Amino acid sequence: MTSLRPFAPRLLGVACLAVLVLGLSVVARTETKAPTPDEQLHELMIGLKRQLKEFGRAVADPAMNETSLAAVAEMQAIALAAKTLEPSNLDEKPKEERAAHKAAYRADMARMLSDLCQMEIAILEGRNADAQATLQGPLFDLRESSHEKYQKEEGEEHHERRR
Repeated sequence: MTSLRPFAPRLLGVACLAVLVLGLSVVARTETKAPTPDEQLHELMIGLKRQLKEFGRAVADPAMNETSLAAVAEMQAIALAAKTLEPSNLDEKPKEERAAHKAAYRADMARMLSDLCQMEIAILEGRNADAQATLQGPLFDLRESSHEKYQKEEGEEHHERRR
């Protein structure tokens, strides 16, 4: 039987390296936490805002209809995802009002989806001006009222910054 003694320093080094790599991977996994529902909703709304801007730049030009349709499709996907979450300020509401508040939020998300579908149909039918009017009217109005109803209270400076 051969002795492992001559290989001991190398084996010890390999073992230490393995422990180090394993330890780092455990630390990396514990430091990467899943986003909270509020963080998820915030990220979705950032994506929605980005697509609204893209759509707003493209909708007036029928040559940009593919861009407009892609932006609308992305906004529809975001709205569907957001509809499954709860409004950010739900925990600020009294318990007896929370169910109604969640239902109102979901209904407003469904209204947004409806507006987005109307915009898509208008573009597909060559009525870009109608799509733009829906964006600048009902959809923007819904966005403003929803921010007032569903965002957490963050003080006057937050509201001034948004305007």
